Amino acid sequence: PCPALPALTMMTQPRSGLLSHIHTRICTDNFNNYYTLLGRELGRGKFAVVKKCTEKATGKEYAAKFMRKRRKGQDSRMEIIHEIAVLEMAKSNPWVINLYEVYETPSEMILVLEYAAGGEIFNQCVADREEAFKEKEVKRLMKQILEGVCFLHRNNIVHLDLKPQNVLLTSESPLGDIKIV
Repeated sequence: PCPALPALTMMTQPRSGLLSHIHTRICTDNFNNYYTLLGRELGRGKFAVVKKCTEKATGKEYAAKFMRKRRKGQDSRMEIIHEIAVLEMAKSNPWVINLYEVYETPSEMILVLEYAAGGEIFNQCVADREEAFKEKEVKRLMKQILEGVCFLHRNNIVHLDLKPQNVLLTSESPLGDIKIV
């Protein structure tokens, strides 16, 4: 991991509605000094790409989310800080993905996240499987999703992009637990 530096506290105007106080230190060292990208793209959104990586020191697998700081000509750094703050707040919840580190370059921020080896639940739903999810599995997974969303709501957070592509599984076989991203 990035060498120890004091945590950076970011504050913004409360009227923006964005969380802005974070405890995670933002490392400006080169991400590639500490992690090896495995080239495999795990996901892609409008403003971010997620790739699998391994930590050089330990060999542990993570997901690196590369987020552009400028979107449609606008500075979006505070929106990224908000996402970091939400992930920090949700760290105690087992159904929300964990954040480990944050790196920053002039053009992007890189969030080092827990790797969910089972991938998107969407892929499990549309895959050619010999049998569909068993009712018992569906109940368990739905309970986890609802508990995760309820946790966010109790903390005044609304997930504005909840869809099967943003619900991950910790493993495919045996069927793992839910991780909301």
